[in-house]
Amino acid sequence: MKGFVSILLAACIALYPASAYAANAIKLPNAPPVNIVGYSGGDMINVGITDDIMKYSSLIDKYAERYGIIRYKKLILAVCRQEWGALGTSKTSDLMQSAECKYNKKYDSKPNGIKDVEYSINCGCHYLADCLKAANVGSPNDLDNIKLALQGYNYGEGYIYWAKQRGGYSKENSKLFANMQADRLNMERYGDSNYPAHVFRYYKPSPLWKGLNPNLKAKMEQFIEIARNNGLDVKITETIRTKEQQDLFYAQGRTFSGEIITNAKGSEYKSFHQWGMCFDICQNIKGKEYDEDFLNKCGKIGEYLGLEWGGNWNTPDKCHFELKNINIDYLISMYGRPE
Repeated sequence: MKGFVSILLAACIALYPASAYAANAIKLPNAPPVNIVGYSGGDMINVGITDDIMKYSSLIDKYAERYGIIRYKKLILAVCRQEWGALGTSKTSDLMQSAECKYNKKYDSKPNGIKDVEYSINCGCHYLADCLKAANVGSPNDLDNIKLALQGYNYGEGYIYWAKQRGGYSKENSKLFANMQADRLNMERYGDSNYPAHVFRYYKPSPLWKGLNPNLKAKMEQFIEIARNNGLDVKITETIRTKEQQDLFYAQGRTFSGEIITNAKGSEYKSFHQWGMCFDICQNIKGKEYDEDFLNKCGKIGEYLGLEWGGNWNTPDKCHFELKNINIDYLISMYGRPE
């Protein structure tokens, strides 16, 4: 039996020599794939941060590192700008207005109470770190939870736990909490009920790309080049879809005949196509557009480029390639819609 298997293997090798396998292999570049930093979607930028705040940048770094929130430095700068700017021309040493937080042990617990800029930054970063943690903020562009954290920074951390029992931050419950506290403490006004919006004047999403995401466009161009170098005649069949086009795709298999091809409604803006973050392909040979071997080879190229290939999905879509690690819900919360 072993002798028969050996003869069979030898025959297979003779029929399909190593050179034949090599001819079917994809030749990939030695250089790393292209990647344009800053265009992954939802990057945050500062607007209107003045030099008299930026001169404390190294101190902010020091205490943001200490309390584990260095990746939120742009948010810290925005808080400083809001607190500093709220004072008009009468600047104060209490840069982060942290005198009334629990970490101030040296100065009076009142507005502008801290008389040392470094100590204000120390207390402010410490307290903001507590608020970000209490609000379950996951990243610098987790804007819904950042709103909750910021309102807690202004009102006190207790607001965060109170609001979480009521579905999280909202303008309505922020005003309700302020009125409750003002009545309880016999104050004319309690805090700034619109504090997140005021901070967000200085903390914004980077401008959204027009058309195709630049990172996807660069990868798509490299994809085509590698494919052609391997004798694969690729045709790009689709990139961007409008809301109306996406609604038509969604209707297929639901309100008119055909197989269901998407679960994303155009009006919900949940399709990568609507945000210019994916492309579809076929082989540019009539009658062999969706050849299995062709699509599998293209899948290897897409994976090399760091793209998500639909061929690996539970319901495969071997014609589809998209950017990885993109959270469309974040994009919707920041930009509303791609148009």
